[in-house]
Amino acid sequence: MSDFEIRLLHTLVCAPPFDFLIFYIFRTRLRFRRSYTIIGYLLLITLTLAIQMSSALDMSLTALLCRPLALLYMTAVIRDHPLRILSIALLVYPLLLLASTLGTTMEFFFGEGLPHGLWKCLLIPMFFLIVLPTALHTIHHLLTPILRVDDRRLWLFLCGYELILIALAIAADPSSSSVRPTIIAARLLLPFALVQYLRVSDLLTRYTEEGNALLQRQMHERMIRKAEEAHYHTMLEIWRRSRRMRHDLSQHATMIAQLAREGRRERLAAYLHNIAQQFAAMPGEIKK
Repeated sequence: MSDFEIRLLHTLVCAPPFDFLIFYIFRTRLRFRRSYTIIGYLLLITLTLAIQMSSALDMSLTALLCRPLALLYMTAVIRDHPLRILSIALLVYPLLLLASTLGTTMEFFFGEGLPHGLWKCLLIPMFFLIVLPTALHTIHHLLTPILRVDDRRLWLFLCGYELILIALAIAADPSSSSVRPTIIAARLLLPFALVQYLRVSDLLTRYTEEGNALLQRQMHERMIRKAEEAHYHTMLEIWRRSRRMRHDLSQHATMIAQLAREGRRERLAAYLHNIAQQFAAMPGEIKK
């Protein structure tokens, strides 16, 4: 196979499966119809292929340099915060780096007599199919719940952590052409490190939500307790006033009876008038 055919095959079968995995994660948040999104992505593939054919660099390095174009397209067609899209993409692309490194290793040991890059074109799609069930499980049980989190700080920290690890992995072997055990081990551990960090972030988010819910429940219970205490003190004060009122009424009744027996009408009328004024000055809740 010629270099043109290898680059064509590499462009068509290596990166697109991982791009479609990212689109699958955001499948419910597309700005346009899926058919329009696919047509736009095919145009992006055409542009990537043109860059690949005109580049004198290694095809893996050229494909890596074209990933920002794919990310830019994703931010344009996905209705979500760019930071969240970038964070999810940086979780997926380490799988592509690992598959490319494994392809280089297979080519080093078993590539004699085969065109350069053919092992990558064969192994990367096979690797994608192997990890696809695990990736779908992670998407449904880990990524989908954490995508509901709108805290920008979480995605900022996650994105920064991913960028640091991926930059270190790429800087050690930009073209994925090394078969050193340290490079292979680093790229093998990179996806696991990112997933574990995502799990920790998910746990911290859950703990924070549970803590906030507990705090709100405690505040609600405290407000209810204060309202009950205020109601209790109000009822106690009403009872005390009523008790004093009954005592005063008893005294008034005794005085009225005494004045009536003595026949002191003017004094009785003045006393009743005074009682009426006192009753009019009482709070409404006591009179009720």
